Amino acid sequence: MFRPVFGLASVVIMLCVILTGCGSAQNKLENAAVNYVKAKYGFKPEVKDFQFRKVGQYEWNWNKKDGGTVTMDYEGHEFKVQVLHTENSEYACLDNYLEEETLSRIEEYFGSVLKAESIYYTVTYGTPARLLGADITTYDELITECDNMEIQIRTYKLDTDSVGNVDASLFGEKTHIYIGDWKSESDAKEPETAGWFLPEQVKRYSVDRMDAYYHFHDGDVEN
Repeated sequence: MFRPVFGLASVVIMLCVILTGCGSAQNKLENAAVNYVKAKYGFKPEVKDFQFRKVGQYEWNWNKKDGGTVTMDYEGHEFKVQVLHTENSEYACLDNYLEEETLSRIEEYFGSVLKAESIYYTVTYGTPARLLGADITTYDELITECDNMEIQIRTYKLDTDSVGNVDASLFGEKTHIYIGDWKSESDAKEPETAGWFLPEQVKRYSVDRMDAYYHFHDGDVEN
């Protein structure tokens, strides 16, 4: 008579162990992310959401409990921290806290100096998701220290004289700035080739679709 009860109890105990382990892993990752933000920016954020990292092609190996993404909020500013528990029992973190300020300041600047009917922006730096490590804590540090920043600006009906207003030195010596003025607004909004701004792509693909092209690097225009 007691065998079914014992079996049910075993299942409950196993579920508790599994859930507790999952909760423990999540809590440790969330705490590591919070401590990372406190050490980097000097404030304590509120955890809003968490997702374990996903790897593999099959459903059973998607969620890995050694890392994840923590969605956080601080005074109405929502951002994400990517955290990974490494082999040496430390936590490696990246975050996109500076993303909103960075995009806003770049668009505000170029929108004020360039004269065009339409302007579209793509800004990349850090990881593809614009995540940065603990060594870059401010917008100014991002501009001067990040070695892979690219600012792609696509315009329609650009007043080419206004390009002379661009002070590329404001964005450091390492940043690449590309400006392409397209013959059609649809191409300016969404070019068919993602790498339209690269010199080799300009020669092969974009030259017939643009009226003007500029590439700034080392604080000056290259072409």
